[in-house]
Amino acid sequence: MTSPIAVGSIIAETYKVTAQLGVGGMGSVWRADHLRLPGKQVAVKVLHAALASGDILLRFRREAEIASRIGHPNIVEVLDFNTLPGGEPFLVMELLAGESLAARLRRGRMAERAVLDVARQIGSALFAAHRMNVVHRDLKPDNIFLSPRDVDGELRDHVKVLDFGISKIRNSQTVVTQDAAIMGTPYYMSPEQATGKNQEIDGRTDIFALGAIVFEMISGITAFPGESLPQVIYKVVFEPHPSLALLMPTASPRIVAAVDRALAKKADDRFPDMAAFVEALTGRPLMGITGQQVAAVTPVRAVPDPTSVPAPVAASSLALSATGVAPARPGTLAAPVAAMGRRGLWMVIAGVAVITAALAAFALRPRPASDPRPTPAAPVTPVKPVSIPEPVRVVVTDAGPPSPEVRDEVRAEEKRPEKSARAKGTSREEALPPSVAAELDAAELALTAKDLGEAIRRARHSLYEKKTSRAAAILTRAYCLQGDLGAAKAELGHVATPERARVIKTCRAAGMEL
Repeated sequence: MTSPIAVGSIIAETYKVTAQLGVGGMGSVWRADHLRLPGKQVAVKVLHAALASGDILLRFRREAEIASRIGHPNIVEVLDFNTLPGGEPFLVMELLAGESLAARLRRGRMAERAVLDVARQIGSALFAAHRMNVVHRDLKPDNIFLSPRDVDGELRDHVKVLDFGISKIRNSQTVVTQDAAIMGTPYYMSPEQATGKNQEIDGRTDIFALGAIVFEMISGITAFPGESLPQVIYKVVFEPHPSLALLMPTASPRIVAAVDRALAKKADDRFPDMAAFVEALTGRPLMGITGQQVAAVTPVRAVPDPTSVPAPVAASSLALSATGVAPARPGTLAAPVAAMGRRGLWMVIAGVAVITAALAAFALRPRPASDPRPTPAAPVTPVKPVSIPEPVRVVVTDAGPPSPEVRDEVRAEEKRPEKSARAKGTSREEALPPSVAAELDAAELALTAKDLGEAIRRARHSLYEKKTSRAAAILTRAYCLQGDLGAAKAELGHVATPERARVIKTCRAAGMEL
């Protein structure tokens, strides 16, 4: 798009444009001199005219309002907000010198001391935002800027958190949010974001994102790597992150434990607030400007605004910082979620429907009463997510009471002396290891999508770790749909009694009499 300004332009009779710092799909960023304050330079961020309306304009304006409202030294300072004669809105921000954290990470992992210093400053900025009921929701290395400064003769990074454009303000009447819309960047989004549960987003969502960033700073790799959006979302929701203790044996146990807890799948298992996370991570509490330890913040859910404008599937990944547009990071997704189109959106939503049901099961898993903290995640072999060829609508229905014939078959099965031990004491509600539950959820999804080979492979793979009635039920139904009566009958013997009638009925509907 053609920019409404150029080098030499005078903006609002105050700022003279001297150079272009960056340009992207949403706008452009320029360096400018302040005409009434000699020597003062600023960054001017201009939104493209074609986007200066509706949801994007609201986000652009909110970026200025939130940054000014919080007023924290680790949040980029917004000096002015106005519109050009042509109607294009612009922000005037402090001019930053340095590089994004994404650029720093492209050179490899960081030293532990630098990691803690950067994480502490990020945590301080976000704790201040949370105290004012603002949740960032799109924290990522591209939105963190590092400006080197001399501190007691040593060059240290001063952190600036950028881009509050999709932040959530509690109870705001101008906040754009929509339940089931995925808001954020896949690699750093929390499970509640990945499943579109925007009504559950609070400060602990930012804790998860910062935990993922600390993991990457320490290890040099992302906590949830993947080559596609569904693959990343699957790992965020179902799979534990790689063991930081195994990846980095020299890392402090304190850091490992803090990151593991920050990356807990369930928000209630994470730290209660950002200050608690920072203290656990660095060993020192956050301090306020008075020198006193900051008070804790009770997590407050971000309540959806029913009068808000419908949000798109995801915010643009473009972060027009005061120094320009950061280049795409190697190995990351080639396009934001919004680029998936309508078909891709329904594919994700179909997966989300199953993921949401699985999360409810995960929430019921018992934990040892002696240790309230989540158990550090163990490394697991990454599993290729199911590829859904067409949109799938997942519907759970009550099959109703079984017919007299089915009841007779069930009674006969119960009297069989050779009934497998796998069926005894095994039920659908039994507590399963996360990796087994994830495999079985994926198998169910593949079965729903009629990808029978994938469903069988997933169910078989789960049996290597734990033999379950649920796996046998999936295999029986899959073999029935394949027309393999012998294999179906063999697996039926391992299905627990409560599930057997449903499996028999499913197979009968497929024309297979067990």
